[in-house]
Amino acid sequence: MTKAINNMIMSNDKISYSNTDQIDELMELFDMHNLVPKLSKQEHVYVTSLAMLISSLNWNGDIRHLFESLPYIKGREVDLLDILNTMSHLGYKSDNMELNLQDVDYRLMPCLFVPNNNLAPLVLLKKENGIITAFDSRRKQKVEFKPSNSFWGSVYFFSKINTEEMQEDTQVKSSAGLSWFSILFYRFHPIVKEIIFASFVINTLALAMPLFIMSIYDVVIGSGSTDTLKYLIIGVVIAVTGEAILRVIRLKSIVWLGCRLDNIVSNTIFERLLLMKASYTEGLSISAQISRIKAFESVRKFFVGPLFSVVIELPFTIILLLAIWLIAGSIVYIPIALMLVFVVLLYIYQSRLRVSIHSAARAGAVKQQHGVETLMKMHVLHYNGMADNWWIKYKDKMSKASMASFKSNMLSSTIESAAHAVSMLAGIGIVAYGVHLIWEGEITIGALVATMIIVWRILSPLQTLCSMLPRVEQLKNSINQINKLVNIEVERTPSVLKRPIKHLDGNIKLTNLGLRYSTESEPLFVGLDIDIKPGEVIAITGSNGSGKSSILKLVLKLYRGQTGTIRIDGTNIKQLDPVELRRYIAYMPQMPSFFKGTIKENLLLANPLANDEDLHRIIKKVGGGEDFNLLENGLYTTIYGNNPDLPSGFIYILNLARVMIKDQSNIILLDEMPNASLNGLVGEAYKKLIMDSKGNKTVLFVSQREDTIKLADRVIVLQAGNRPAVIKPKDFINKFGN
Repeated sequence: MTKAINNMIMSNDKISYSNTDQIDELMELFDMHNLVPKLSKQEHVYVTSLAMLISSLNWNGDIRHLFESLPYIKGREVDLLDILNTMSHLGYKSDNMELNLQDVDYRLMPCLFVPNNNLAPLVLLKKENGIITAFDSRRKQKVEFKPSNSFWGSVYFFSKINTEEMQEDTQVKSSAGLSWFSILFYRFHPIVKEIIFASFVINTLALAMPLFIMSIYDVVIGSGSTDTLKYLIIGVVIAVTGEAILRVIRLKSIVWLGCRLDNIVSNTIFERLLLMKASYTEGLSISAQISRIKAFESVRKFFVGPLFSVVIELPFTIILLLAIWLIAGSIVYIPIALMLVFVVLLYIYQSRLRVSIHSAARAGAVKQQHGVETLMKMHVLHYNGMADNWWIKYKDKMSKASMASFKSNMLSSTIESAAHAVSMLAGIGIVAYGVHLIWEGEITIGALVATMIIVWRILSPLQTLCSMLPRVEQLKNSINQINKLVNIEVERTPSVLKRPIKHLDGNIKLTNLGLRYSTESEPLFVGLDIDIKPGEVIAITGSNGSGKSSILKLVLKLYRGQTGTIRIDGTNIKQLDPVELRRYIAYMPQMPSFFKGTIKENLLLANPLANDEDLHRIIKKVGGGEDFNLLENGLYTTIYGNNPDLPSGFIYILNLARVMIKDQSNIILLDEMPNASLNGLVGEAYKKLIMDSKGNKTVLFVSQREDTIKLADRVIVLQAGNRPAVIKPKDFINKFGN
């Protein structure tokens, strides 16, 4: 890179270097928190470029937002795409063009310049009097130089995404009747236009072969001219070669379009699922959640399969019909009539097929849900000897699904057979009528042969469309499902950088709070009033199903109360971003839940900025030091979902460790812990956490044990049919104790 820069600088130009302390700090932060682990020399150039871009664009987020915006780069190199994706997640859109370095407009700086000769990128900072100030990503220094006119590369310009304009534009298009998927597809109209134009040229060139055969019959054979044959062969070879090349180009464009749509839609669906309110997801089965994620499969198959090409080529049958009219006259009315027959066939069977497909889909979903439930509750079936009865129930659902699928497939086969029969009749009709025209001297034999070739080319996509009619129905259903999913209200708007919460003191005020799970159910509680001061410890107790855990979820903004308000530090939580709020609240669920990965990866979900030393200290603090030392791989021990290959007691230790690793949280919410765990080392750590937090952090914990409730300053007592009571622990023990 140094040599390249020196080559750009004229002999009398000067280079001045300045220290980049801010970049060094960012790089140290990256390394400290393993944001970009084990960087090679080559990888450093992209990460330092990213750090410089963030600094020079005056991005105003915090390190956690930056961490969450970085792509998952474990086991691979950091590249240019990672930078572009990260900047997009940080709220910047990028545009790029191929430019000479000296032609870059100063008004578009800072920007990223990637040389064409695979040299390290430069971050262009400013340009004055022809002198460019840039950041050398390899040397991590600023340089000033006058560029030569032979240094070309790709320049990436970054600008802040105006979310208000985007939302306004989306609302205008939605009011015009455009769905979310239609708006997304419109973004790719340039490449769609290219595909359509390529299809137009392909269909035009496709006439070369039938015209060539017609010329052979009518000209070459009759005249015996080899020169004419030679020129015809050269012409048809050029046309066929051009058609083949265009087909390859079109195929690449279609595949790229399908993959790009797949990437955007799949990420959007997954993002929406993560940002959905708890009320939309808690009551759904796993199979229903999976079906949401798989909603785009039919759409992807449409684009990467033959159906999209068929749909694109259908309008250009007009060219082929025009060619038939020019070479065979009135024969053109036969394929036109048969095309109308295809349209009628599609119209007749479409409604029946739609009902059949919906029935098969519902039956298949019920069968899948039953299968997933079986796998999840296999031990319950074994304990109760219910395997035989459950198998009979499964066979019933399987039979219904199979019968529905059979009817749908049978109807599809009927449509396909009818389309094939129509095609065969078309061939017979054209030959019969064509022979008559030949006898009348209106057309030649060559014209009839050419007409047959063109007719098959017209009818082939129509026959394909009929045979794939079920796929068309699935496509419509998938697009409707995607549009409905995207339009569901989420907790926060994706890709919008919220102003971070700087600090929470821990004052929580619940006023006339009430909750019910649905409009049909009885309220769990009504009229809960309590003003919790910072550093106060509150116990929540009551019978099973009285709403103890729900109070914690109300504070977390996972649930929304039907009545009353919740204020934290005087601010109604409705005004707070739920994701930002939860970052400043440490929460321990009742049942430990871990993802497949290492202990370290699971703990870092609570605090991504913690280092190994912090993790070791916390695990030891919660009483897991002895068990942890027995683990051969330490923090890198792999655990598997909800059934980790670890002692059950250690799982609760890790559950508590995830709370304590969020040391920046001044609000701690602890759901109920099993008695067996409370009687062990983790129980001691649990109680110590509560005692140590008194006066320092606000704690709300759920418990029915008197020895734990005694640790609280006050107790919220939930009783069915009564207004929640807020009393002192000793009063609770005197009134409700054993």
